[in-house]
Amino acid sequence: MDWTRFFSYLLGFFGIILPLVDMSGKENWESKIYQTYVVEDFETINLTSDHFRVRKYKEDPLPEVWMTSNITAPIPGSRRALLFRFSEDTNYPAEFIFPEPIEFSEFLKEMEFPIYSSKSGGSVSIILQTHDYENKKIFLSNLNFRGWRNVKLTIRERLNQNDPVLNSKLVIRFIGFIYEPQSSTPYGSEILVGFDDISVTTRKKYRLLPDPASLLE
Repeated sequence: MDWTRFFSYLLGFFGIILPLVDMSGKENWESKIYQTYVVEDFETINLTSDHFRVRKYKEDPLPEVWMTSNITAPIPGSRRALLFRFSEDTNYPAEFIFPEPIEFSEFLKEMEFPIYSSKSGGSVSIILQTHDYENKKIFLSNLNFRGWRNVKLTIRERLNQNDPVLNSKLVIRFIGFIYEPQSSTPYGSEILVGFDDISVTTRKKYRLLPDPASLLE
């Protein structure tokens, strides 16, 4: 047998044909495993400045929170969005914590956020809480743009989501946002930061198979 010719044939087959098969089937394969859905659209939830956590003097004001219908993302059916307003007196680092966390028992691949900015500078991050209640700050976006922008955040490489025990269905919690202003803010400026329909892409976690004998039934 001509082994050189044989291996050349194999390399040609596996190096050219298989990638074409893999690439054509990847999108269809992922669409069957992952699902994308909205976890918060801000249409019915009521949020106020009381949900801010900040370090300040007792008499200092809090940033304003609006559930606004005047500034919404260009999303079909969107009627309300969450909007933060920071003035020169309230433009300091702040955490905004949801009254109830958004929980995921599935494997969280990515999150997508429509974000509004008045081009103020600064940045926003999210807070994810692991199954053992450790809070993780994950950078989301700079605010050096004006208007609405969709930001996708990949989670699977940033957070260990494996259950210590299979089938334990431990949850990941999305508990809120962190706003961090830029170092200097022009006098008299108004800073607006908004969020609309938050969506996630998830899949079911790996789980133990049932009794093998039941598979034969």
